[in-house]
Amino acid sequence: MEQQRNSRDIADVERAVRGVTQVVHELAGRPSQYEAALRYSMIDPILWSLGWRTWLPWECGPDFTLGRRGRVDYALFDDRGEIAVYVYLQASYTRRRYGRIRLRDSVRGALRGVGILVYGTSWEIYDLSRRTRYFDDKRVETLAINREVGDRPEYVAKVLSQWIGKDQWWDEDAESPSDR
Repeated sequence: MEQQRNSRDIADVERAVRGVTQVVHELAGRPSQYEAALRYSMIDPILWSLGWRTWLPWECGPDFTLGRRGRVDYALFDDRGEIAVYVYLQASYTRRRYGRIRLRDSVRGALRGVGILVYGTSWEIYDLSRRTRYFDDKRVETLAINREVGDRPEYVAKVLSQWIGKDQWWDEDAESPSDR
């Protein structure tokens, strides 16, 4: 039963990734509108397919401020209300290392969870539980979501499900705040 549920969930993620690759192809020539389009038509569908309900405040904090450490575009919360996934968007017309520095500064001190840097059509995944001196050593995967030169949607779906699937961070039996 559990294996059947996981394969269905991955199929949903794969469909979302395929849809996103089409959007990426269509938006490639419009960089001024790219950042907003990246967020609403490319990131949200993938998060939704992974089980995250970005419209619920106890599951997602959009444009979430982390105090002096900065801001992330999405903070996804586990069932205890702690941040499980930090998502930071970096515009593709800027240098990628600036996005890495801003993500690093935002997640400084986090001892668990996952950091995601979305840079254009590239998703860099960082395992924040790794104890290492250099932030770049926490990177566990780089995915390209692009029709021409990207990774296969099946592979992207599997990796994203493994790292940021809601089911690993959220106990479905846990009560939502409105049920308490």
